[in-house]
This record gives sequence, structure tokens and C-alpha cells, in this order.
Amino acid sequence: MKVRTKIVLVTVVIMVATIAAVTGICLYEFRQELQNQAMISQESRLKTFWELLGQKGHDFRIVDGKLMAGEYVLNGDSTLPDRLKELCGGTATIFMGDERVSTNVLKEDGSRAVGTRLQGPAYDAVITKGMPYRGEAKILNIPYFTAYDPIKDSQGKTVGVLYVGIQKKDFFSQYDKLKFLIIGLAAALLLAAVFVTRFFIHRLFSPVIRVSEVLVTAQRDGDLSQRLD
Repeated sequence: MKVRTKIVLVTVVIMVATIAAVTGICLYEFRQELQNQAMISQESRLKTFWELLGQKGHDFRIVDGKLMAGEYVLNGDSTLPDRLKELCGGTATIFMGDERVSTNVLKEDGSRAVGTRLQGPAYDAVITKGMPYRGEAKILNIPYFTAYDPIKDSQGKTVGVLYVGIQKKDFFSQYDKLKFLIIGLAAALLLAAVFVTRFFIHRLFSPVIRVSEVLVTAQRDGDLSQRLD
């Protein structure tokens, strides 16, 4: 392998590693910031949901198998989740215990997911421990950014759960487009850098190549009349 080819290859490897590292770090940091923004947005949406629920009543209790907010029956009434979706987007649910009784989460057949159960880490945190839960969760096998708060009665017993969430794919749709754009630009930049590097290294080595050609000619033909600038 020629010396200039080795230099080009080493330079290209260094550029590839550098551009890949910088691109990867930037995309990682951007994704992390988007995740933080996703969780902040869930906090805001959950506060709005509490405000809407509070307009119906603050005395939460279960009466005859129905979750009540004051005198308002929450079971089977999707007004509040639908209103939150109009205001903030995303999904929302009111649970009685661990059962969805009011929701805008849809099943595959397009019907509301009323009657389905809360599962996973959110169940352990909210139902078992009576504590809020923030994080990622799968709802009907679809990944979401979520926020859950326990609904407690006057004795402090958890009688239900308030939930808001947004699908990860919806939140990251613009990020995915931007990611491919950045990777494409990085690849184009790398390709341009390779051609520029090859051109300048060729220019740098051209006098050496000329000397080599003259010496080879002199050795082969005994021609010492050629001049080198």
C-alpha cells in the first residue's frame, strides 16, 4: 500500500470516529432532553386533570361499586378524559382501584379500554404503596410516557388512580426525522472531507512522486538530463 494511501486511510478513520462520536453524543443528549420535556409535560397535564376532576368534587369515595367525586359518578363517563385530550392531547384515565372506569385509551377494535386493569410498576407504586408514579409504562402493549397519582378518600385510603400519558412514538416522531437528517448530513460531510483530504494529500505528495519518477527513469535509462524544480 502506498504511503499516501495509508495516510488517507488513517485520516478517514480518525474523521469517521470523530464525526460518529460527536453525532452520537449530540443525538443522545437531545433524546435525553426530549425525555425530560416529556415527563415535564405529563406533570402539567396531570395538574390540569386534577383541576377538571376537582370541579366535580373533592370528596372521593366508592359507593355501591361506583367511584364518586362529590355527587358525581365517574364510572362510564368519559367527559373528563375527553376534555383533557381536547385541552392537552394524549391519553387520560380514571381508575377505580386498579380498574379503568373512565378513559380515552382505545383498544385495537376502537372501543374504550374500560374494565382493563392497571399493571406493572405503576400498580406497585400507586395501588400497593399509595405513592405517585412517573416514568415509562406499557399500556395495552404500547410504550407511553406516563404519570399516575393515587386518588384517596377522606381516610387516606387509595380508592382510585388518575393517569395521563402520551405514546413515545408520537413524542419522538419529529426526533426520528431529525435523527435521520443529522446522520445524513454527517455522512455527506464525511464524504466531502474524504475527497478534500485525498485531493490535498495527493497535492502534497506530487513532488515526491515526481522525484520518484525521475529517479526510476535515471536508473533505468541512465538519463541524467531531467531537472527537478
